[in-house]
Amino acid sequence: MFHLISGVAVALLGIAAGAALAHYRNAADLRLARQSPAGPEYGEVMASVKLDWPTLREALRQLGEQAHARLDVDWPELKKLGVLPDVPLKLQVELHDVTLDQVLPLVGRDADGLPLGDVGLGDRVFISSRDVAYPMMPTTLRIYDTRSLLADIHRRMELFPGDFFDSTGSGRPIEEQFLAKVVTDTAASDSWERAGGTHGSLWFAGGRLFVVQTAQNHQEVADALKTISSERPPSGLLPPKVVKNKMAEADLARRMADLSFNHAPLRQVIATLRAQSNANMFVNWPLVLNADDEAAVDLSLHKATLEQTLDALVQRLNAGRTLSGQLDWAIRDRIITISTVADLESYEAYVVIYPADDALRRLRAAGTSDAGGELLARVRRAIPAAGWQDRNAVREARIWAGNLIVTQNGPNHRIIARLLKQMRGGS
Repeated sequence: MFHLISGVAVALLGIAAGAALAHYRNAADLRLARQSPAGPEYGEVMASVKLDWPTLREALRQLGEQAHARLDVDWPELKKLGVLPDVPLKLQVELHDVTLDQVLPLVGRDADGLPLGDVGLGDRVFISSRDVAYPMMPTTLRIYDTRSLLADIHRRMELFPGDFFDSTGSGRPIEEQFLAKVVTDTAASDSWERAGGTHGSLWFAGGRLFVVQTAQNHQEVADALKTISSERPPSGLLPPKVVKNKMAEADLARRMADLSFNHAPLRQVIATLRAQSNANMFVNWPLVLNADDEAAVDLSLHKATLEQTLDALVQRLNAGRTLSGQLDWAIRDRIITISTVADLESYEAYVVIYPADDALRRLRAAGTSDAGGELLARVRRAIPAAGWQDRNAVREARIWAGNLIVTQNGPNHRIIARLLKQMRGGS
């Protein structure tokens, strides 16, 4: 998930306040520290959130009050890194029924969006630099009984022998390698020491999984173990942070009333889509409008789904835009986000596990001897080569036990989901 510790927080905070950006020494040095006193979803659900070009100080104050969350900001430390609290952010947000986890990623995410991550600390949100926040993280050792799960994985190996291999050369049982890979990829992926993190470690003994992690990261580990033990997850999206998108996915399938826009302002079009679908939508206006506040839309659709409508809208908006300014949309934490392709791709990659049994069976029935290899080849061809390159994170696709495990960003996950739907015979 994004370049952060996903088990501690499912949000990414981007601060980009125009002139303030020039003062940042190193974006990777900044981290948002927080832990929820009320569970994984920090704070209370906010019935309505509206931010209109606020300063960072005002945005955090308003969100803290609405979520009934305690936000302690280490301003002296952040100012050393160039974070200016009273410079207006290029940000407009209008959402409903959301948590702090969902809104924090959008704060200050503008044309020069700068990502910050999260760590857990006590019963409050503590915002400071990474060097200050990370040493404060409490960790515990928990032992998970994975004996039956490892046995299930062994049975899956017998059904799909080509999907398992010794990926590390460690000589450890392949069942353990598979389970460790799923856990570290889907639960707090960048917190593990083997991934360059500072506090996460795991090992097996006697069929049990020993894990050292923070309290909230342990919850993601438990969720990952629970989900991978399912024969076929109904959503096909295992990681907790991906399952959270289910609400938005239902919104996307909802059919809209007939739409007819004749040179309508884009803001009016977005307001209409919000009203008809009741979906949460975030538009990165500074990038979408591209210095043209008079962007107008000509669009007519007959009972299209919201997904079809968004595709058509983006296609119209891209007409005449430069290649670097092309727009797209993606889902992040149940919020439909519209921005430039470059901006959406700048969000950190996250893992999705897609059940691929149907696609693999179809390939085998068609006479393909290496169904897994062919599926991976199609996935890689569906995404431009640049989509597999990330200096800050691994982007990969692999087959495990009839599942397709992919580490990618939101727009590319949409491409993969459509590919699998087509291979299953869907429209």
